[in-house]
Amino acid sequence: PHVATRPGHVRDTSATTPPVQVRPPGHHASRDGFEGGFAEGGCFYNSVAAAAAAARAAGVERVAILDWDVHHGNGTQEIFYEDSRVLYASLHADLYPGTGAAAEAGPADAAATGRNVNVMWPDPTRYPAASDGDYRAALDVLLLPIMRAFDPALVLVSAGFDAAAGARRINLLLSHPPITNGGLLE
Repeated sequence: PHVATRPGHVRDTSATTPPVQVRPPGHHASRDGFEGGFAEGGCFYNSVAAAAAAARAAGVERVAILDWDVHHGNGTQEIFYEDSRVLYASLHADLYPGTGAAAEAGPADAAATGRNVNVMWPDPTRYPAASDGDYRAALDVLLLPIMRAFDPALVLVSAGFDAAAGARRINLLLSHPPITNGGLLE
């Protein structure tokens, strides 16, 4: 197995090595860093994309990125949209930046088709918010089977926390981030 030790660095390791937490994931930053001279969504640097690219450069054959946030990680999607060796799976609401529809599954007629998986919840400011049960169902029924079939050597988590209950901007009612002690993937 491999572990991202910090953005840009990956090494072989045993399964007993604890995960590395790098914040923020920077999932709005695109290949060029940021659009129009400002940080889109406050993201100047895409740490998760840098870790995935470093893993690929170090010889990791397949990398999966699981992204949950109230906003879609348009930068991460754009960076790996045509790369069949990186699976990008996102759970997000129909909000800013206006990307992340289910139809955005990768380029047509290419090996990367299906390597981009979006689960978009309805706009929580207009409709009932997604709950722990909704996230659990999306993970159990859709995303985890796809990730298992992809069989990644490295899984990176792009963890946004504004989907949690009590978050200051949008309240998606999650009692825990999806992968935590007591969270959805316990």
